[in-house]
Amino acid sequence: MTRPATTRRACSATWIALWLSCGASVVICSPRAARAQGAIEVMVSSAGGAPGSGTATATGSGRTVSCRVVSGRCEISPLPPGSYTVTVVAPGSAPVRRPVTVVRGTVAVRFVVSSSPDGVSRSPVDAVAARGGRDLGAGSRLVVQGTATFTSGTPATGTVDVLRGPQEVGRTRVNTGRYSIYDLDPGGYELVFTPSGKAPMRRSVSVGRAPVTVNFVVSEEEAGGLGVRVERQVPGGRDLSAGRRLVIQGLATTMRGTPAAGVVEVRAGGALVGTARVVTGRFTIHDLAPGSYRLTLRPEAGQPIDRNVEVGSAPINVSFVVR
Repeated sequence: MTRPATTRRACSATWIALWLSCGASVVICSPRAARAQGAIEVMVSSAGGAPGSGTATATGSGRTVSCRVVSGRCEISPLPPGSYTVTVVAPGSAPVRRPVTVVRGTVAVRFVVSSSPDGVSRSPVDAVAARGGRDLGAGSRLVVQGTATFTSGTPATGTVDVLRGPQEVGRTRVNTGRYSIYDLDPGGYELVFTPSGKAPMRRSVSVGRAPVTVNFVVSEEEAGGLGVRVERQVPGGRDLSAGRRLVIQGLATTMRGTPAAGVVEVRAGGALVGTARVVTGRFTIHDLAPGSYRLTLRPEAGQPIDRNVEVGSAPINVSFVVR
């Protein structure tokens, strides 16, 4: 059936109004197109792990969208699905670029900016590409997370390489004592943590559906250059800072609010069950059976602090303030 001319004109006017309100195309305003929009979360830090600043720009799919990096983060949105080149320009560094594919939702992309002697700023992605692996420090599905510290609790820096058999899958950077690995297929892998200027440390890990935690503790002897390798060794009982089921997480700070360092001891009925190291003011405890426990924070500076906790089916939060 043919619509009257007045009806056709009214419909045309409506679509023109929609076109003008969007500034470009009615497709962007349609509900289906709106749901298909994505975003890129940009994370920027220096080689030493400090949050970066500057500007991040995504170019592709016929558009250029930018955001200002504040405290190491910003989000470029909205973006239709497609291929983009993200460029990060930080003060004092040359631009760093990498390709990103947007499908739906938010894609996290990490940049580490630093100036090299030839004046070219490189990110860990460039180093991985040169070795044939890929950057595993960002993605859509977290599979492994962990910390890397010296026995004093001081955060370590370096690189975690991921191997499957003899082949390198990729790598991720350890910044301020923490790292994350994304988007590995289920199966067995070997993690090789190489502290800056020190001997590598190896750990085997089985990747499944839930994220696993793998912590590395570098001995002070290694920090002094003697090359002694220590992995997840916390004196006194088993290491509780890694496992499959998180039961306790918490913070340890000074009176001024700065992160504290030390060890949390876990006892049941007076018997030492294990310990967890405090890294940059944070700690996690895994795989405790339900029941009553006593936590004792032994900070590097200050008096020990005790807390009584009841572990159940859900993780609990515990905070310590060191005097």
